[in-house]
Amino acid sequence: MKKIANTLDAWMPPVRLYREDVEAIMDRVGRTTEKVTIASGDYTFDSLDELRERRGNLVRQLEVSGGFGSISLTIAQGGSGIRPRVALYGHPRDDDSAVAGEWRYLRDLLHTRVPWYGRLLRPGVSLFALLGSLFLLQVLSARVPVSSMMLLIPGTAGVILLLSAVYYWRGSTIYLDPRHKVPSFWKRNADQIGVGAIGAVIGSVLTLLVQAILAHFGKAAP
Repeated sequence: MKKIANTLDAWMPPVRLYREDVEAIMDRVGRTTEKVTIASGDYTFDSLDELRERRGNLVRQLEVSGGFGSISLTIAQGGSGIRPRVALYGHPRDDDSAVAGEWRYLRDLLHTRVPWYGRLLRPGVSLFALLGSLFLLQVLSARVPVSSMMLLIPGTAGVILLLSAVYYWRGSTIYLDPRHKVPSFWKRNADQIGVGAIGAVIGSVLTLLVQAILAHFGKAAP
C-alpha cells in the first residue's frame, strides 16, 4: 500500500524567459523523465531549434512536459480570461523527492523571471486599491470639499489597474535566442521613442506659442 502523492502546483504572473532559461527548464524536467515534450500552440516540436525556425525568436506560449510522474510547465497566451498565465505542476508517482525537488527549483527560477513591474501590477490588488480609494473619497467628500489632490488617489489606482490589465493581456515573453543576442528595450524601440520625444517637444513648443499669441492679442484688444 502506498499513499497517493498530492499534485504540486504553482501559478505566477507572466514571465520573461530567454533561451538559456528554456534550456534549463527542459534540463530539469528531463531529470525526472525519459522524454521531454515541447509545444507551442497546437503543435509539438522536436527541439528548440525547430521551434525557433517555425515560430521565430519570440513566442508568447510554451509547454514543457515530462508526462505523468514528472513535471509540466504551461505558459499561456495572453488575452482575456481568468486562467493562470504561468502554471507549473509536479506529478510525483508517490512521495518522489526527486520530482518535488526539481519542481521547487523551477518554481523559484520562474519567480525570478517575473519582471520587477510584474510584482507590483497585480489586478486584484489594484482593483481593491481603486475601490478602496473611491470609498474613501466618498466618505471624505461628505465632510470636506473635494480637491484635485484628493482625486489623484483613485486616478493613480485606476492607472495602475489599467497597466495591470495590459501586462496580463500581453502575457509572457519568451525569446528563443540567447539573452546577449536579444536587443534591449531601448534598442528595439529607439525609432518609436525618438519620434515620440520629438513629437512631445514640438507639441509643447506649439502649445507655448499658441498661448503666447492668445495672450498678446488679449492684451492688444481694447
